[in-house]
Amino acid sequence: FQMVNGVAQPVGPPYSILWEDGSTGPYATGYLLNINYVKVTGPVEGDTCFWEDTYKPSCICRSRPLAYCEQPIIKYCYPDGSVVYSPGPPQISWYGVSGASAYELEFTYDNSSGCCEVPPTLPPNITVNASPFVIPDSWNCFTIRVRALNPDGICTVTEWSDPYTYCRETTSCSPTIITCGCCEGRSNEQINLPVTVVEENVLLGYLKEHKGANYKSLESALESVGALPAETRVNVYPNPARTQLAVEISGKGPGVYTFEMYDALGKKVLSRQMNSSEGIHTFDISHFAPAVYTWRVIGDTNDKIVEKGKVVVVP
Repeated sequence: FQMVNGVAQPVGPPYSILWEDGSTGPYATGYLLNINYVKVTGPVEGDTCFWEDTYKPSCICRSRPLAYCEQPIIKYCYPDGSVVYSPGPPQISWYGVSGASAYELEFTYDNSSGCCEVPPTLPPNITVNASPFVIPDSWNCFTIRVRALNPDGICTVTEWSDPYTYCRETTSCSPTIITCGCCEGRSNEQINLPVTVVEENVLLGYLKEHKGANYKSLESALESVGALPAETRVNVYPNPARTQLAVEISGKGPGVYTFEMYDALGKKVLSRQMNSSEGIHTFDISHFAPAVYTWRVIGDTNDKIVEKGKVVVVP
């Protein structure tokens, strides 16, 4: 292989990759989403090698965009059926957790798949500094789990990844597990990501699921993870990035309404007029600091609150 702009490319005949969607390319790299079937052809017409990959692991906490968890493995298949991995031999790789001091790998032997009759000599748990872990030649079959140690300096470990069973004989084209996770949301290294607008019920649902507690209010949930509303560490919900809050008043009757938004101290931070004939109104709050905000819609004649809610702006 040779490195071209940081990408490993095979040296030799111009192999062509034909993707399921009909697109072609000399090599596979980058973020290729929602593709689970690959056909690779060699220089001689008719010499074709096939493999199927599906890499959509469950992310314990999606601290990064989902695309990072779905990035496929780069590998090349030659006409004789042999497979070459880029940038090297078969390996276990994973996406790191921000701030982790190390990663613990757990190896176990399970012959339920009938992969190999003689169990390999596996070590006790291994601690490594970073991905990847190159699979030794003598390791023909094993099951592995990965977890991060001391992520962000806050908690001791993350949850274990889902187990992955490696069999050199039957899955030599796909010997890689990719996992991602986090401890309590985005870290200071990721604050440059776009802000996220999260409705209170969505955030509470997330915290109930991942923290295992029956929270009664958004404030109590945030406090439980050390993210008080008045602090800038309100970063516990890694939703896909959104920078606008949408409010619908089409069913509130004709007229002009006032939208108001307040911070945790009760200070009005946004006020806009809304016409009911326009239906859904969107408000850009990308410039707001990470915090908990309340909002309300007031009628144009009697100052009656006709709609209200609470949102969290997350970095």
